[in-house]
Amino acid sequence: MLENLQAEAHLVGNREFGDPLELAAFLRRCAARFTAASDPAEQHRCYEEACKEFSGRGLRVLREHLPERLLRYSTSRTLLGLLAEQLVGEPASIDLRLGFLSPEKACDLLAAAWDSSRLSKGELGVTPQVFATFEHPGATSRDDALAMSQALALPFWERPRTSEEILFELAYPTDSVDGPRFPTVAEAGWSSLFQPAEELPPETEEPRSCCGWTRPLGPHSAQPEIVHDNASVAVMSSSPRWIGRIPV
Repeated sequence: MLENLQAEAHLVGNREFGDPLELAAFLRRCAARFTAASDPAEQHRCYEEACKEFSGRGLRVLREHLPERLLRYSTSRTLLGLLAEQLVGEPASIDLRLGFLSPEKACDLLAAAWDSSRLSKGELGVTPQVFATFEHPGATSRDDALAMSQALALPFWERPRTSEEILFELAYPTDSVDGPRFPTVAEAGWSSLFQPAEELPPETEEPRSCCGWTRPLGPHSAQPEIVHDNASVAVMSSSPRWIGRIPV
């Protein structure tokens, strides 16, 4: 976490790249909260609260630096069930939860019944700002669940697991969501897998400087990343695309 704080250069709010005021305010807020923290658990909570307050304040990512489509990769069976409930029916959602319907089959059923105009419940993520990526030259295979989950350093890799994970892809138009920004330590919170974007001012001639880049796990290539305001699943341009299972 200390290394991330020392390397953070894009927590600038609505100011220009290189302006230190927002990061300084974040550090002061952390320090103020920590003075009242009596144990590690309380310190953890205080840091997460400061992160929530400063989330969505990374440097803005210009629209011209983004493609027409964004991608999110989810492991949420709850989200899959909510989509199934609305488009296939409540029995399908119950069967998915009880294990009588596989997530692969659920994705097939959603593809056959897809109509985003019928979606009234559910969001792309569970936090005010959510991470997204996009296709780019040299990207890790989008059909390999293990490789993609490691390339994106998905959070489940930093905790012990007792069951397999699933992975599916959500695709939606870039213009359907608001607030594209660089991810910062505020979005990462306590995660040990996050690494801030390099301290480079965005330059059109240097694509790597125009968004964040995930530090991958394993031998995979880094993936572009941004955060944007959470949005309804109704923005999705197609049904969830099944990627695969990730064994324990």
